[in-house]
Amino acid sequence: MAFKTDKAVSARAIVTPLAETFRKGTTTFKQVKRLGRVIIYELTSKPTKERPDPMVQFEVMITYVDKNGVEMAPGSSMWGTRGWTFSTLQGAFIKWTEMTKPEFGFGIASS
Repeated sequence: MAFKTDKAVSARAIVTPLAETFRKGTTTFKQVKRLGRVIIYELTSKPTKERPDPMVQFEVMITYVDKNGVEMAPGSSMWGTRGWTFSTLQGAFIKWTEMTKPEFGFGIASS
């Protein structure tokens, strides 16, 4: 799979990075690993009546930086090309390792 890296976006400095831990609705996101703009988050969803145990998933995402220097996660329209969901940490690490290869340029930290 080949990616074109937007040089202008890649060169943009991150002024406000994504939080290491945050909550969205009933789901807690906790950063597991990061290199450059490639991040693995562990997602833990609170139990529900239908699902009495917490649900844990992992997301690998390639972030981007908006014009104000705010680091952003890919939107739902980019899922499958800049974001992936896995049921195991092992699966997430395999994708993270692939996306941090030098030929993709996403594992390079923005300055």
